[in-house]
This record gives sequence, C-alpha cells and structure tokens, in this order.
Amino acid sequence: MSVEVIEEKTVDINESPEDSDGDKEEARAKKLRKRKSKNDDWAKLGYKKPCYAEDRERERQLAAIATRGVTQLFNAVAERQRIIDEKLDELEKTKIRSKRHELLTELKSNDFHSQLYRQRKPKTEEDEVKEEIKEEIGEETEGEDDDIIAI
Repeated sequence: MSVEVIEEKTVDINESPEDSDGDKEEARAKKLRKRKSKNDDWAKLGYKKPCYAEDRERERQLAAIATRGVTQLFNAVAERQRIIDEKLDELEKTKIRSKRHELLTELKSNDFHSQLYRQRKPKTEEDEVKEEIKEEIGEETEGEDDDIIAI
C-alpha cells in the first residue's frame, strides 16, 4: 500500500489569488521603464533642438571654418609627403640603409604636428568682432569703478 502525497500550494492571506510571479515581473519591469524614462527626461532637460532657419548664418560660418581646417590639413599632409619623398630621393643616391632609418625616425609625427600647427590661421571678421566686444566690456567696467563712492 503506497501513499501518495499531494502538494498543495499555500495561499497567503495578504496575497490576492490573482497575483502571480508574472504580474510581479511585469510590475517590476514597469517600474524600471518609468525610472529610466525619468532619468532620460532629466538628461534631456538642458537640450534645445536646433533651429536651422534662425541660425543659418552661423551654420554657414561654421561650415566655412570646417572647410578651411580640412584644406589646411590636406595641404600639410601633401607638403609632408613631398618633403619625405625629397629626402628619401637624396638618400637613395647614397644607398646607406642606416641613414634612411635615421631620417625616418627624425621625421616622426612630432614634426608633422609642429608643421600643422605652425601655419597661422587667418583672422576672420568674427575674431575682430570678439576683440571689439572685449574692448567695449573693458571700457564699461572702468567707468563703473569711478561711480562707486567709498564711505
């Protein structure tokens, strides 16, 4: 005679029979989504969508600056390649391998960076306007100091 034991699920008084593990997981996932959206809202708080119609002139100036920078970079690379080719041609005549290695180590990227930054950027109208504004601000602050009377 064998006795079978039937396991029954015990029910907590405070727990409603409708609650199950799936509902708890859904509630937990909902809380996480809500918390994440709240964090996203805080992250986006300081952002402003760009209005290209209003800032068209500024965008045009930025595009011009970027174009000048790319042109300057390409010119520096072309000049660098020309210099390296000339020096290697000179060394090929001598056919001394150690000197070629010395030359290549001499022409490392430090020279390229110095060559790139050595080129002066032309002054733009925007730079001149910034300097004028700084001068005007300096004049205004000097006048304000004279108006203050010490007691």
